[in-house]
Amino acid sequence: MPEFIKTIEEIDKDYFYVKIDFVDNEIECATLIGKIENDSAKICKLKTEKKYQFKGIGRKLVKEFELIAKSKSCKKIELVSSDTESDKFWNKMDSFSPESSSMFIKNLINSDYHN
Repeated sequence: MPEFIKTIEEIDKDYFYVKIDFVDNEIECATLIGKIENDSAKICKLKTEKKYQFKGIGRKLVKEFELIAKSKSCKKIELVSSDTESDKFWNKMDSFSPESSSMFIKNLINSDYHN
């Protein structure tokens, strides 16, 4: 059965390392790596294996990270997109606004996650 495996490592009281894996039959299908520092969260990496792309898994990983960020009182999530394909994904995500050609930000204050 598919499951999320979450690792939250507290580096100090205002800095956390977050890793969320989506695992199906012991196969790592997708991974999100992020960090939380003070009141800001950053998605550092989001990777979904080709076989599992376009099934909503990346969106679910982002939702899980958003819930963690909100629980740590973060005001925003930011990320830097690395390529055109990634830009397409982030442009489709609810509430992520392009700040520049490769920077996206989601305001978490008064925001709800929409599927």
